[in-house]
Amino acid sequence: MSPDARQSVLRPTVEAHLLGLVEFDACLELQQRLVYEASGSGSGNIALLVCEHPLVVTVGRQGSRSHIHLSHHE
Repeated sequence: MSPDARQSVLRPTVEAHLLGLVEFDACLELQQRLVYEASGSGSGNIALLVCEHPLVVTVGRQGSRSHIHLSHHE
């Protein structure tokens, strides 16, 4: 089988990162670094990040603080 034919049948691998409890910003930084590294490799491999964050509120791109409604005990 030629190298080109072998390349076409190779399947991407999944690399799982079991991170445990991690701050949101640190995990986002890791995610961005992995995307950057993968974009240059051309391998098609997949990274799976499994983690837990301390409580955090996220707002989408179109959101603002005015969209967050909390009660006094929250």
